[in-house]
Amino acid sequence: MPQSHTLAEQEKRLRDLESLLEVVKALAVEKDLDRLLDLIIEQTTRVMDAERSSLYLYDEEQNQIWTKIAQGMSSGEIRLPLGTGIAGAVAQTLLPINITDAYADPRFDRAWDRASGFRSRSILCLPMRNHEGKLIGVIQVLNKRDGPFTPYDEQLLGAFSTHAAIALDSARLIQHYIEKQKMEQALEIARDIQQSLFPKSDPAVAGYQVAGHSWPCEHTGGDYYDYLQFPDGSLGLVVADVTGHGIGPALLMSEARAVVRTLASRSSSVAEVLTRANAFLAEDFEAGRFVTMFLGQLAPQEGRFRYSSAGHGEPLLYRGATGEFLGLESTGPPLAVLPDAEFPEGEAVTLAPGDVLVVTTDGVEEAMNLAREQYGRERLRQVLADHRRASAQDILTRIYQETIAFIGPAPRQDDITLVVVKAAEGPERSRTEEAASATASPRSEASSLRSTSTRGASR
Repeated sequence: MPQSHTLAEQEKRLRDLESLLEVVKALAVEKDLDRLLDLIIEQTTRVMDAERSSLYLYDEEQNQIWTKIAQGMSSGEIRLPLGTGIAGAVAQTLLPINITDAYADPRFDRAWDRASGFRSRSILCLPMRNHEGKLIGVIQVLNKRDGPFTPYDEQLLGAFSTHAAIALDSARLIQHYIEKQKMEQALEIARDIQQSLFPKSDPAVAGYQVAGHSWPCEHTGGDYYDYLQFPDGSLGLVVADVTGHGIGPALLMSEARAVVRTLASRSSSVAEVLTRANAFLAEDFEAGRFVTMFLGQLAPQEGRFRYSSAGHGEPLLYRGATGEFLGLESTGPPLAVLPDAEFPEGEAVTLAPGDVLVVTTDGVEEAMNLAREQYGRERLRQVLADHRRASAQDILTRIYQETIAFIGPAPRQDDITLVVVKAAEGPERSRTEEAASATASPRSEASSLRSTSTRGASR
């Protein structure tokens, strides 16, 4: 009798090994995480000849184990802190637990049985670790059909859980890669859409050079700049910064752009445009969201620059004749903060030949290096003074390059947006007037900002 029992035991182990090999093959093929979890639970219950099984995954960030896969339980996510219950204890200690009488163990929570109507008797619970030994999850088997779980059952479940953990780790990595690829594709699409909203080219303005660009911190950003043409033919310049960066602020940026463009097509008053834009945006922006905006208006025939500013950092005006700097102060709070706020015009300035106006978002002056130093306004002034003879485009490029060089290996914290306006001088001024005249259409020559004869016609 003892010999026949040993033979039967050997035959059972052979069958178990064959079953294990079949399961391992199946696990290696399945890469969908949800289907893999179902497969592991189903095969665990079958191989272990038990009534039910459950599988908890380890959430490293929350330091919890959680499951959506527990046989006999209603749908819904279950989360357990490490150390709570049988499965939580295994996750915490990384040691197996084999219980012959669940109700006699103080770690067992009877609430699960009461909720499901199930009666737990014997429990075998093991940690699941990947090839690096890191915890992947916990597998738990309930009620072996022919008695308590034996040391051999622990070995069998241990072998099975090892292969299941490797399969799970692989499936999670694949799922993460696929999700990352999808996200990157979505971000690329969002980036392309946002980039399409920026001006395709800089405007040609008689006697002036204008250059602008925006460099998002991520795929998409909350900064934007734009060129407008007011009904009176003057040129509008917009530089704005929505709180934050990423897809959310980018969507708010597109709304702000659309609102300002619509209003600027109906009014030549920068104060009116910002005041009405604020009322519109305050209705849509959620609490804590706002946008700083600088709206400038260049009348090239007069050489006058008017503006209104909604909480935006002071643009820097360099006087070519004297080497002095002037800041254009904000005239109101950020947009979408106070629905009834008004945004009067600031004091208008004359842009004389050699003057340079630089409008930036805070991504320049607040740029930070590894030493936690900010780029600051003085460095911006120095770059502007050193390159005052350069073109507007070259000044813009130099400011950006100097800012990035200052940041160095430190991570960029914000978007960078720049618009530079330079009042040309001497032969350079004549060239800009010729370029502006060449790009003006016959229909617009009498009224556009590029025309040199508008002032006389309007009189």
